[in-house]
Amino acid sequence: MVQLTSAITGAVALAVCSEDSADAGGLDLQEVHEACRVSNIRPGNIWKTCCDPLRYDGFGSSSCFLLQGWDARSCCSALEPDNFTMDIWRSISRSPLGPVAKSTNSSGSIIVVYHKSGATLSYNLHTSPDLLRLLVGAQPSEPKWTRVLWTPSSPSWQRSVFVSKGSWRWMTYWVAPSEMAEREISNYLAEGARLVHMVRKPSEWIVSAYLYHLNEFEPWAVVVDPPNCNNCDHGAWRSIFSGCDFNCSYQEILRTSPTERGVEIEIRRSRWEILKMLHNMKLWQRANVLHLSLVHYSNDFDATVKCMLTFFLEGRQKLVHGKKMQALLAAARAAGLRSKLYKKDLQQVLQVEEHLWMLALQEEHRFLADADALYDRLMIRGQKEMARLGCPDWKKWVPAVSRVLPWIASAVHCVGLELERPATLMRAFAQYSVVRQCDRGMF
Repeated sequence: MVQLTSAITGAVALAVCSEDSADAGGLDLQEVHEACRVSNIRPGNIWKTCCDPLRYDGFGSSSCFLLQGWDARSCCSALEPDNFTMDIWRSISRSPLGPVAKSTNSSGSIIVVYHKSGATLSYNLHTSPDLLRLLVGAQPSEPKWTRVLWTPSSPSWQRSVFVSKGSWRWMTYWVAPSEMAEREISNYLAEGARLVHMVRKPSEWIVSAYLYHLNEFEPWAVVVDPPNCNNCDHGAWRSIFSGCDFNCSYQEILRTSPTERGVEIEIRRSRWEILKMLHNMKLWQRANVLHLSLVHYSNDFDATVKCMLTFFLEGRQKLVHGKKMQALLAAARAAGLRSKLYKKDLQQVLQVEEHLWMLALQEEHRFLADADALYDRLMIRGQKEMARLGCPDWKKWVPAVSRVLPWIASAVHCVGLELERPATLMRAFAQYSVVRQCDRGMF
């Protein structure tokens, strides 16, 4: 994966422009200059040293700014080079896939999640006493968060780490890691730790995230000082909140925007996490990594739990069967039920999907179709191993129709026809898939 890292580094070098020409983008220019006055760092080096999302995500460096405070956002959003995230995306999408790396054995297990890729479900499974006892053994001490970046101005679990140590193994739950520059997790993988990577198709991620953030409570989504978009990239933060003069919460701006505008805002908010997920999917092409999605769970919950347990335990200890497995599955189902806190209205889901694919025709958001295609390609690459472990299908019902819908819309758009008809087609075809997901409460 050296090629992938080199490509990203090269993209950053091409993207970085002179900070003397930074655009405040609606922020007070004097405040931006004050925020960017960092001691012992030359003005021309501030972006790379203090802001670079490859190393710091949207937080900025804690050695330069207060974590996620006004200074980091004001300074870094003004300095972010034009097309920064799109240059990163092009580097990720064009870098070649290497062979699947072999694995040694170790006592470590890792679950990696992102906001809206199954974080709550994975945490509830991870902390289920019966499952944890099987995976790590008797625990001499309570599991604990060993790294938390939660602050009053950024109340979220981004980049946080939760560790459980047992009598014979350890297990780590890792939230939204960035492996683009500093590879913490990749070092564990090289030593043979096993990793379940919870992923989600980008278009499904955005639809689910928009409706969740519109209707449900998240601490970070209601703060205004400064407004927060859960560790989105700096350019997205500026674009999202400049419309309210940086004086509204994320949920407030969604609720006061028409659906199409709200979906576009969610695309911008989610894009950095999606880039990280796809980067990690390409980076972690290893025998000791299993890429699981919420669709696995919605297609067959019990089979997915068995698949995950087989992946973690195979070659380490004897697999469980019979009554003991049934007891574990019952515990897993209870954990799963605690994760299904809300359901979405089918008509709302279809409406948001329709708006999403209309937006995907615009130049700024055309990466979405390519991101979905890359996701599919990476999942297909691992499906033989998934099947061997007993995982259910990773695709939604009628996946072939769903995959061609954006291209149907594009084709109609290219010949100059009205978009109302393809939107109707999309609604009709998508309904079969979405009903299945909504009925199971996993969408």
